[in-house]
Amino acid sequence: MKIYAINLASQTEKKNYIINECKKLNLNVDIFDGIYGAELSEEYLKSNVLDYPNCYLTKGEIGCALSHIKIYEDIIKNNLPYAMILEDDAVLSSQLPSFIADFEKFNTKEGIFLLIDDFKYIVNKKIKIGSFDVYLVENAITATGYILTLEAAKSMVKFLYPIRYEADIFKIFKMCTGTKIYATVPHLVSSNDKDKLNSSIEDDRKLLVEKRKTYRNNLFKNYEKRKRFKRFLWRIFIKPKQKIQVYKS
Repeated sequence: MKIYAINLASQTEKKNYIINECKKLNLNVDIFDGIYGAELSEEYLKSNVLDYPNCYLTKGEIGCALSHIKIYEDIIKNNLPYAMILEDDAVLSSQLPSFIADFEKFNTKEGIFLLIDDFKYIVNKKIKIGSFDVYLVENAITATGYILTLEAAKSMVKFLYPIRYEADIFKIFKMCTGTKIYATVPHLVSSNDKDKLNSSIEDDRKLLVEKRKTYRNNLFKNYEKRKRFKRFLWRIFIKPKQKIQVYKS
């Protein structure tokens, strides 16, 4: 399995960290040069980001989103059946190589498989990948580590342009693309920066959280209008049967 690790060229300490983290588990990793949002021109942003700057996305978030999308495009270009994407603050479980081996034997064409340690999942929607328990995800907002199939990469690229969401809004991705989102229990990847003290995008992000909520609700309502009947059926017949549980390490 090809493993990408996103890293800004200026963050050499983080680059060395994630290389060593993978090396400890005998995993080969390709460092993918992340896009530094602060260097994106206003012309580029207005052409490639929906309703910029009124969308309340920071340049850092846009750069992060683009970094993930560029990897999806690389997966498609190279016709990879699946690949793993890590951010450079990922802490890897010793069980990760075993999961990779089991996943490579698993017959699936589409899906995103989260390896993170903070999400909501549907207890009565479990599958097995080798010896690992994997559940359908209700909601997750962390992209520190996950596996993406080729078909999921195609769906994501088609949906995510122009840029209008952060890289980790998995509930929206699931609802708007139909891509199934899964997560392993227990998790296999966590972050060494849970408090975001070393995040290059978090300070700017905090300033816009409330404004973004209002904008995001209106943006999603436009989608809801197109999918209203399908969502109605889901709320009536499927949602009541789901048993939701929060997973936190």
